[in-house]
Amino acid sequence: MPLPLRDALTCLSLANLSFLRVWEQLLAYRQGDQFLMKRVPEPADYLAALTSMILLAGLLWAVVLVCRKYFHGRSFRIIRFFSFALVLIPLNTLRAALAARYSVRYLRSPLLEIIGTHATLLLSLPLILVILWFGWKWQRLIAKAAVAGLLALLPFCGLTFAEALWATAHYRGQPFQPHPLAPRLPGIPAARVVWMIFDEWDYRLTFVDRPQGLSMPAADRLRAESISAAQAYSPARDTDESLPSLITGRFLRFIGSGRSDFSAESVEGLDRVPWNRVPTIFSAARGMGLNVGLVGWYLPYCRMVNEFVTDCQWWPLPNQANSTGDTYFQKVLGQLLSLVETNLYSPFGQSRTVRYKVAINKESLERAEAAVSDPGLGLVFLHLPVPHAPHVYNRLTGRMDAKNQSVRGYIDSLALTDKYLEVLRHDMEARGLWDKTAVIASADHPFRESVAFDGKYDTYVPFMVKLAGHPTPASYIYPFHTILTSELVTSILNGSISTTPDVLGWLNRHRNESEAVLPPATAPETPSGGPEPK
Repeated sequence: MPLPLRDALTCLSLANLSFLRVWEQLLAYRQGDQFLMKRVPEPADYLAALTSMILLAGLLWAVVLVCRKYFHGRSFRIIRFFSFALVLIPLNTLRAALAARYSVRYLRSPLLEIIGTHATLLLSLPLILVILWFGWKWQRLIAKAAVAGLLALLPFCGLTFAEALWATAHYRGQPFQPHPLAPRLPGIPAARVVWMIFDEWDYRLTFVDRPQGLSMPAADRLRAESISAAQAYSPARDTDESLPSLITGRFLRFIGSGRSDFSAESVEGLDRVPWNRVPTIFSAARGMGLNVGLVGWYLPYCRMVNEFVTDCQWWPLPNQANSTGDTYFQKVLGQLLSLVETNLYSPFGQSRTVRYKVAINKESLERAEAAVSDPGLGLVFLHLPVPHAPHVYNRLTGRMDAKNQSVRGYIDSLALTDKYLEVLRHDMEARGLWDKTAVIASADHPFRESVAFDGKYDTYVPFMVKLAGHPTPASYIYPFHTILTSELVTSILNGSISTTPDVLGWLNRHRNESEAVLPPATAPETPSGGPEPK
């Protein structure tokens, strides 16, 4: 085989492997994966991926031709040695693909958990030096083996090309056709509830072991005016089970079938029914003749309960598949840049995923502001994307310009959570709705990486109930599951609960009715390094 042709084919195979994560997201997603997608890949996605791969292969081939023509001897040997760093690109894409499919908790080094990142790197330094020495001394042999391996994997290029072109030619549009929104009912409701769920909001780090330098005046003010629980447990440690349990008052989880007839299943697996036949707080509120507003993220609320809500908006979890851009040219550039990025880290500042999370934060807050300010909505349900990673807020600048933030960014996300509380309260006060509205603020689960944050963990989530009017604040010290919240909201909306003693008495009567056992106060096995798991 002529040397230029061999080089071209080798570069094409390397480019194809470098786009493994892109191909996994475009070609290898399963029907059940569609459940959490706001849209499935379109022809622009496939054509952009093919273009990006060809551009990368062409760039690599051009570099190889230049090096062979103008560099010889020791200079060529140095360039060849540093070219081995290109292996980091397919390794990164392989890591990301495996993490998205199987959860990164299985790919994390135990040393990171025991001695920390810096100590692990220090201990790994001798091994890194040995690898570099071996690569320098035996680079000709390594280069030959790499070329042979890439040429052996060349048939996969034809496979990905064929699959991408087939998917483009057989695209049939978006499969999701949500139910029309419920028509808006006239009148102003006699009772009004705003139920806020902040994703991964931790009770301990907010009120007990608040990090030094972190101020949360809005949360403190709300707590001083509310019935506040000290031992509130979320229904589950993951959003997939916690949110359906919260909105139904039963221990359920979402089941994604990839079709429109998504279903709910009991945690014990005893029953599975379509979501349009699962009683929720939304169907209950609609049955009372109330308008319902819903703003959420991660879970496809507007495909599930649209027929019971007047206003609905949701955003999917940011990932590499939905964060590269909207147009063909944006996708080409975004896919190329994603080769040297992870979900959290980028050499170019904020990664594509982090930028998309910034947009989600801004848009969800705008929609939440509109919902809480609407006097015609009797129930407003907010599942908000803070303080969950990616952490995009910089509390020192007051802007969402944080970049390359790991678990320590949770401090800034707590500050952003407080900003959300402040803004939403101000909106209701400006419309004269604050004193007319019962506000419930809680979380779907605590901060699951708190052990990596400060070495501690507990299972409590914030739970505050601010009633309409000027109720007496109180502390509730007994343990209970927040799965009771939907029934509590129903009781507030129908007028059977309106005072602090009403709430305290209701909690005392109902807190032991849950069929689930309270969870142990031990840290779960939590993923790290990206926002994929929920």
